[in-house]
Amino acid sequence: AYVLLRRNKLAESVRAAEKAVALDAKDETAYYILGTTFLRLGKPEAALENVEKTISLNPKFGSAYLLKAHAIMNRGVETK
Repeated sequence: AYVLLRRNKLAESVRAAEKAVALDAKDETAYYILGTTFLRLGKPEAALENVEKTISLNPKFGSAYLLKAHAIMNRGVETK
């Protein structure tokens, strides 16, 4: 999922991260990748939901707090 995200293949990244979560519901990295990808897709609410899951699984995941701030700042500018 991360490689797909880096290659800007966002829809594929979402699918891969969702598969990772289906295999391991405690994979905080997969939720973080989902959050990052949804934010890049212009879906801050979905990003926020996933990053909050990341933080609940690992409160020491520092980058997740920055992603959460970005998602909150982008609320109200969601694109279709």
